Amino acid sequence: MADPPIFSFFCNSIIVLSLLPLSYTADTLSSVQSIREGETLVSPGRKFELGFFSAGSSKNSCLGIWFVVSPETVVWVANRNNPLTDSNGTLKISNEGELVILNRSNSIIWSKNSTKVLGNLVAQLLDSGNLVLRECNSLESADYSWQTFDYPSNTILVGMTLGWNFKTGLESHLTS
Repeated sequence: MADPPIFSFFCNSIIVLSLLPLSYTADTLSSVQSIREGETLVSPGRKFELGFFSAGSSKNSCLGIWFVVSPETVVWVANRNNPLTDSNGTLKISNEGELVILNRSNSIIWSKNSTKVLGNLVAQLLDSGNLVLRECNSLESADYSWQTFDYPSNTILVGMTLGWNFKTGLESHLTS
C-alpha cells in the first residue's frame, strides 16, 4: 500500500490542478468563432497579441494589437474613433466576409470590408504584428483580402509600407 503522506499529496495535487483554468492560445479566428473581452489571439511566436483593452482609467475599450512582452505598447487600434462604452465587445467575421466589432446590442461599431470576394475566411495574427483576413487554405500574402498593415495607426512595424499602393489603390499613412 502507498505511503499515506505521498498518497495524500498526490490526491491534493490532482484536485488543485483540476481547479486551474486551461490555457489555450490561438493565432487564428475562423468564421464560426469570435473574440470577446478577456480573450485574445497570440501570434505563433508569441510576439504580438490582439484583443480588447482599455487605456488608463478609461471605461471605454478598443480592439488593438500589442507586444506580448510589453502589453502597454499598443501598435494598432481598430476602433480608436468609436470605442466601446462597456466591456461587451465582440470581434468576428461576418457572413458577408467583413471583420466586425459588435457592441452589447450586436450593432456594428467598426468594420472592414475584404478587398476580394473569397470563400472560407479566417483572421490570423502574424508574428510581424499584421492581422490578416485570408482564405482558410491560402498562406500567400498576395491572397490577403484585408490586412492591418494597410491601415497603420501610430506605429511602423517591420514589413509595413507607407504611401500609395498601386495594386490595391490604398494610401497608407500614420495616425495618432
